[in-house]
Amino acid sequence: TQQVSIVFIHYIKAFDHSEHHQVTELKKIKYGENRIEIRVKEQFHLLFIELLKQNYYLIIKQETFQKLNYIQMKLSSNQRCVSTDKLMNSYTYLHRIKYYPHLCRQNKELMCFYDETYMCICDLNRFSNCFIFNHSMTYDCQGNNYCENNGKCFQDNPKCPVQALCICSECYYGLKCQFTTQGFVLSLDYILSYHIKPNRSFSQQPMIIKISIGIIIFMFILGLINGIMSILTFHRKKTRDVGCGYYLFISSWISICLIIILLIKFWQLLLSQMTILTNRSFVNFNCILLDVSIKVLIAFNDWLDTCVCIERAITVSKGVKFNKNKSKQISKWVILIIMIVTILTHLHDPIHRHLID
Repeated sequence: TQQVSIVFIHYIKAFDHSEHHQVTELKKIKYGENRIEIRVKEQFHLLFIELLKQNYYLIIKQETFQKLNYIQMKLSSNQRCVSTDKLMNSYTYLHRIKYYPHLCRQNKELMCFYDETYMCICDLNRFSNCFIFNHSMTYDCQGNNYCENNGKCFQDNPKCPVQALCICSECYYGLKCQFTTQGFVLSLDYILSYHIKPNRSFSQQPMIIKISIGIIIFMFILGLINGIMSILTFHRKKTRDVGCGYYLFISSWISICLIIILLIKFWQLLLSQMTILTNRSFVNFNCILLDVSIKVLIAFNDWLDTCVCIERAITVSKGVKFNKNKSKQISKWVILIIMIVTILTHLHDPIHRHLID
C-alpha cells in the first residue's frame, strides 16, 4: 500500500470538435485515513484520480452526463493507467504513437494509458481514444510558497487558484506546517493524537490505541502497587534514620501521583480526540493542569534522586563521622527548597500554553 496525503481529482469534459476541458480539484487525506469522498461540482465525462508522481486511476467513464452528488468507490489495480514507457519501452516516441490504437486490443485488462502529452482510454470495443492531458501542472503556488518549514504548496489551478494545501515535512503539521512535534517525543499528545479516530467507538479505533489502553492500565496497576509498597517501606522510622529515607519517601508519593495523572491524561486525550469530551474549558484546564503537573513532578523526582546520590556519596566519604540527625534536618529543608524552585521554574509553561484547533 502507498501512503498518500494528497490526491488530485481531474474532471475531463469531452468535446467532439475542440480540445477537452480539464478541471483539477485537490483533496487531502487525513492521517491514518484510507478513503476520501468526492463531491461533484460540475459535469464531466471522465474522472481521474492522481496520486503523487503521476499515478493515475480512471474512476468513472461515461458517454452522457449523469447527475452525481458524491462518489465513493475503492481503487483497484485494474483502474490504474499505465505509462507507455512500461508498455513500449524500446520504441521512440513517434514510433510508439503509431501503435497506440493496438494497445487496448493487445492488453485486455488495460483501461487507460498515457505518455508525456496524451491520456488514452480504452472503450467498450477496445479502441484507444486519446486526448491532450496536462501532466505538467506544478501546483507550486505560482512560486509563492506560503507553507512553512519546507512544506510543499499545492493549488487546484495554476492561473486562478481557489484552493491551496500544504504537504508538510516529517515532524511538522498544521494548515501551514507551522507546528512541530520535535522536542515533544515524550508527550502523549504527539505520540497518539494522530492515531485516534474522531467520532468512532473504542472498538473502531486502530490497534495501536487498543494496545496503548492495555499498556496504560498495566502501567497504572504496576505503578500503584510499587508506589504503595514504597510508601509502606519508607513510612517506618527505621528507614528514615538519614536524609535518604525522606527523599525516597517523598519520591514514592510522587510516583503514585505521576501514575494517576498519567492515567487521567491518557483518558482525557482519548475522549477529547474521539469528540466524546467536548467541553473546551474543561479540556483547556486539563491541558494546563495535567501537563504542567507531570513536568513539575518529574523534575521534582529527578532532583530527589540526585539528592539521594549526593548524600550517599557524602556518607561513604565521611564514614562513621556522618551526622544522621543533621542529615535529616537538611533533607527537610532541601525538599522544601527543591519543590519551590521547581514550581517557580515551570510557571512560564501554563502562561504560554493553549489549545490548538
